Amino acid sequence: MKLDPEDAAECLQNVFDAFAMDSDQVTFSLYYPENPREAIPLTIEMLIESVRARIWCYD
Repeated sequence: MKLDPEDAAECLQNVFDAFAMDSDQVTFSLYYPENPREAIPLTIEMLIESVRARIWCYD
């Protein structure tokens, strides 16, 4: 997802709230580190798989 960090955090929180998931499971800095070259891509597929499992499946 090509979103700035604030929009991505809001998007993730909305998904977690909608599906009663714990947002504390996500290490957000892996996807939006200070050095963008070190970022792990955050994808829609990751969100879908995690929603199906009802937990964050990555990190």
